Amino acid sequence: MRVLLGEFRKRGVRVYFAPLKYCSGALRYSRGVWFCVVNSLKPVVHQRFTLAHELYHFDHHRHLSNLFTDYATSSELEREANRGAAELLMPLDQVRAFWVALSGLPYSYDDRISILARGFMVSREAMRIRLKEIFCEGR
Repeated sequence: MRVLLGEFRKRGVRVYFAPLKYCSGALRYSRGVWFCVVNSLKPVVHQRFTLAHELYHFDHHRHLSNLFTDYATSSELEREANRGAAELLMPLDQVRAFWVALSGLPYSYDDRISILARGFMVSREAMRIRLKEIFCEGR
């Protein structure tokens, strides 16, 4: 989490954690400053993914809008930010190498996902999606 917060600091983006009712996080430009708000009610692994997601928006989409939220999760920009966050937190080569190494050990499929999720500090669902992207899309 510290590394991600440092990346925001380098870019001059202020980060706040607050209990949010309807979303995981948001990125907003107001009065000459970018702000990132992360839902403090979510598990830490979810907060990390949200930070990576919002960082991707900042780096790649900030010229398109002054507000990004996950209300519209089906939008192409949101899907792109999800992919960017996944690539940042779960690098392709590392995930593939760890998955192959674990495949030779006597762990169930679900156990391997749990081990990888803990190792990369992401949710099991995020790891499942990443593995599907890596192995089902022929990367």
